[in-house]
Amino acid sequence: MLTSGVVWLATGIALVLVSAGCLWRRRSFAETFLRLLLMAYGGVVIAVALFPLPLDPGYLEVLAEYGGRQNNLVPFGTIMGSFAEGWTVFIAQVGGNMLMFFPLGLLVPSIWTRFRRVKTAAGVIIGCSLAVEIAQLLLSTLIGVTYRSFDVDDLVLNTLGGMLGYLCFRLAGWLREKRRSRRVLGGPVVSNE
Repeated sequence: MLTSGVVWLATGIALVLVSAGCLWRRRSFAETFLRLLLMAYGGVVIAVALFPLPLDPGYLEVLAEYGGRQNNLVPFGTIMGSFAEGWTVFIAQVGGNMLMFFPLGLLVPSIWTRFRRVKTAAGVIIGCSLAVEIAQLLLSTLIGVTYRSFDVDDLVLNTLGGMLGYLCFRLAGWLREKRRSRRVLGGPVVSNE
């Protein structure tokens, strides 16, 4: 079994390289922190979505014998199936997939201004989600057993979660502007004291 330790090592190296690049380009602390957070988040997504990889031939035989997982190309098929299994399964399936891409929708427009428009943010979120699903399909094809499945519902839920993150980014910007305009106009500003 190839564990996610490989991903953590690669993520650690990438974090060092991103840190060095940010220092070299003299980026602000906040921008450097957001870039490092995005890099660490990417490592978590890869580790959760693709690892561990079953490379043991005996384990692969057992997986093949029991049929492994099934790819789902029917929209809402997995969602409805998890709903039929009970609330805990439904919440884990829907909530987990939405939560997985929420940070992407929040971080990407925070770092790069060109992704602050709805269409470009949605394009990045859909593209990244599709890349994860295709990687799962390719890995399953390479090892000969559907260990990780391509699921169109995951694509829908990941996109919805990412767009909720984007919505939070936009809401935070709107609140920041509203607070700034109150200060300029001399209106009351609520204090936390």
